[in-house]
Amino acid sequence: MKSINLKKYISFNLKKYINFNSYKYKRYKLVSLYVIGFILITPIIYLSIPIFFDYEKSKKRIEDEIYSDFNLKSSVEGEISYNLFPSPRIKVKNLIIKDFIDNKKNLGEVEFAVLKIPFKKLASLDKINFNSLELKNSKVNLDLNKLKKYKKYFAEQFKSKNIRIYESDIKLFDGTNHLATINNARVKYDAGQDVDETTLKGQLFEKSVTIQFKNRKKADSPDIFFIKYPSLNFKAHVVLSAADDLNNTDGKMSLYLDHLKGNFHFDLNDSLIKIKKGDIRNKFFNGKIVGKINFSPFFNFDLDLDLSSFNFRLVSKILKEMSNEEINNLLILNSKINGNLNLFIKKIYTDSKLVKSLESRIQFRNKDIIIDQMLLDLGKLGAADITGMIKNKNDKINFHFKKNLFIDNPRYFYSKFGVYNKKREPEDMYVSGKFNFYKALISLDELIAGNKLNKDDIRFFEQEFNQTLLENGFKTLLDFAQLKEFVKLVSPPKNWP
Repeated sequence: MKSINLKKYISFNLKKYINFNSYKYKRYKLVSLYVIGFILITPIIYLSIPIFFDYEKSKKRIEDEIYSDFNLKSSVEGEISYNLFPSPRIKVKNLIIKDFIDNKKNLGEVEFAVLKIPFKKLASLDKINFNSLELKNSKVNLDLNKLKKYKKYFAEQFKSKNIRIYESDIKLFDGTNHLATINNARVKYDAGQDVDETTLKGQLFEKSVTIQFKNRKKADSPDIFFIKYPSLNFKAHVVLSAADDLNNTDGKMSLYLDHLKGNFHFDLNDSLIKIKKGDIRNKFFNGKIVGKINFSPFFNFDLDLDLSSFNFRLVSKILKEMSNEEINNLLILNSKINGNLNLFIKKIYTDSKLVKSLESRIQFRNKDIIIDQMLLDLGKLGAADITGMIKNKNDKINFHFKKNLFIDNPRYFYSKFGVYNKKREPEDMYVSGKFNFYKALISLDELIAGNKLNKDDIRFFEQEFNQTLLENGFKTLLDFAQLKEFVKLVSPPKNWP
């Protein structure tokens, strides 16, 4: 019997086993790589399907889908391309958005529009739809004369998926007249089952503004507005009650403007707001307001402001700390602020206790303030009547005035101002002239105190007023001690003609 080399046998069979298993492992590894590669490449191939679509021949299809998904009638004027990253999307250049009301007119021009595609809708252009729309570098024109029609359209017809607007300008028009522009606007529209929410952020008059609107879809639910204008420390919260008549809506508003707080109950009819009841207050005054504010064709108002009290002590303290230029700038108004204000103040708190109450009629016209009437109740002393115009010329404010002073109680006059020339009673006075707020200087045109004064006497009054009451601008003008000194200086001597 032939002997077996055990060592050689084991070595041979071990090699055979190792080679077999090595082959088996390599084969398994290769299959695994195939599977992993398939898993990885399949979604890439799927995501890349839209690359092969002929978009130039499918512009009408894209326009139809934009209308179907976002309720926006549009016209694709530029190129259409597909981007895989960061998510599947179609990019459209030069998209024209048609006006909601008149399709023959353009609502806006969009430099870039991005239409995001759901993952499961990539296989066919004919079956494609979008889940969101992004508009970048847009120029949007809104005609405020169409607010009524826009409101009706959004309430009854507008149904859209989510929309985003970035780095855009929204121009506000009154017909053909440009009113204002919201620059660098960012708009977020989120469609919900019960509530559609729109948020707008941008620059209005070079200051940041935020506007939010919640459109509640339930018939008996109110719509809610929120406006924030940080540079003016302004906030407003508006609730519009549900109404069948879109032309006439009842609403309530809470307003915060710096230290001013207000609550208003109003009717909204197209672009006209009628304040039926309003309460306003801050550290200076407390009162009620009623009237009308019209936003079309121009911004205009007609308001009655009835103040139960006005703290002129605090106002005077603040004005004394301000420069002439700062006070001048307080009176620089926007040219678009126009209207009428009837102002009533029942009680005025002053250090001198001269003025008890006030009644006035004031017009705001193209940066100017016209005082048709201002009646000052001076208590025991008498009364004063002022008319005139606060005129803005190159942002330099001048008050052209006419003033009547009626003295009812001469003895009280003497006592109040420390004048002891009792040989002659003080007389009613008429004075006209101009007050320069920027320079804090007065110039007099006419002065009548019993008799009409000549030019030399008028210059004397003018000089004493400027040197005594305006020595340190508003600091001395609002100082009652300085006023007493001025009255003493100009009181007529015994031999006054």
